[in-house]
Amino acid sequence: MLLFLYFLPFIFFTFCLNLCNQIRFILFFESALEGMVNNWSTIYLNSVDLSGQDALYALSCQLAAIAFTRLFLSYFLRHMASGIVVYISLALIFAGTMLLYFTSSLAIAVTAMICLGMGFAAGFPIILGYVGDLYTEISGTAFSLVIVLALTGNTLLNYLVGIISKSQGIGSFPIILAVCVIMMAILFTLAIKKISIKIKN
Repeated sequence: MLLFLYFLPFIFFTFCLNLCNQIRFILFFESALEGMVNNWSTIYLNSVDLSGQDALYALSCQLAAIAFTRLFLSYFLRHMASGIVVYISLALIFAGTMLLYFTSSLAIAVTAMICLGMGFAAGFPIILGYVGDLYTEISGTAFSLVIVLALTGNTLLNYLVGIISKSQGIGSFPIILAVCVIMMAILFTLAIKKISIKIKN
């Protein structure tokens, strides 16, 4: 219930935002997800009885998965629509959060972190590509606004995790990640048709 109340303003404003702001808030949550996983996943894994060394190994696998997937991102984009790649990425992130929630061994933790890393790989490149295509005449300003909001999301939601973990425990960490993924999916679904129409025009 506490988690819902924290995200209620975002849920309300999601349905009132224009396309530009929808894109910004996609990266708001993307940046927040990446930051939260980097900052809090080892603490969460320690809480489910994984050693500090195992938790760091799982985090390293996530970072390697991001780098490895980005190497092949251009190949995927040549063979699939960018929107489909984004939805696959969101599905991978959600799968990773669910695996993280049910983690009981190093193998599950590593699998979860690899799913998260693969899911994170496409977010920034594709969404920033949309920004460049949509706002060619003011691309510098558009990129600046998007990056500022992304950094804001990273900061605010990391702070939120700290508050929630202090009051309810770190066990709610995967649930926070899942809520962020759902918000991204809602925003992207609202935005993708408008993006396609504007780019074609």
